[in-house]
Amino acid sequence: MSNYVTSKVTLYPGKIKALERAATQALSMTADAILTEVKDSQVVPFMQGTLQESGFVDYSRESQGEVEIVFQTPYARRLYYHPEYNFHQAPWTAVIQGTERTVGGNKFAGGKWFAPWIDGRYKNHCKQRYEYFLKQIGGV
Repeated sequence: MSNYVTSKVTLYPGKIKALERAATQALSMTADAILTEVKDSQVVPFMQGTLQESGFVDYSRESQGEVEIVFQTPYARRLYYHPEYNFHQAPWTAVIQGTERTVGGNKFAGGKWFAPWIDGRYKNHCKQRYEYFLKQIGGV
């Protein structure tokens, strides 16, 4: 005697498209949230704020499921990959264009400022943010 199992699968293209849109939107929202978190954590080297404020999310490959967080100054890569530099972590006095003024300093500034989000203390934040936004938008 044979046992037969039958099943019926119904696909709803409209709902699938809505979930794909929700996934893309959740990805963008996650990148925005992580960028804000990095800036608020005061880990980016800071003198006048140029490097920190240059941070943005590149959405150009969003439709392929990729976004990038970019810090775009001529010296961003050099500072990122040299954590041995002595980064100012408190305000100090500097002469800028002939004028002495007090300039910034982020409390936890250093190189490789994304390391805690990649494999450190905050490594699950990206996944957690994405899941939260996907549930919020897609109703999953």
